[in-house]
Amino acid sequence: MLSVREAVYGFDDNSYLNRQGEDAFVYGVHGELLVATVGSGTIRYTYEGLAEERHHIILA
Repeated sequence: MLSVREAVYGFDDNSYLNRQGEDAFVYGVHGELLVATVGSGTIRYTYEGLAEERHHIILA
């Protein structure tokens, strides 16, 4: 965990950013971003083919 001024940053075992303040990020086994929870919203990412990204926004 790293703190810079007021913000707190967290990293997972693969050194991917998984926390930035209150925001959270989840990655797949290949390092692809799967879920981002930012503020009160959640974005789920899916990939098709060679890293073709699609995302779905879910508002909580």
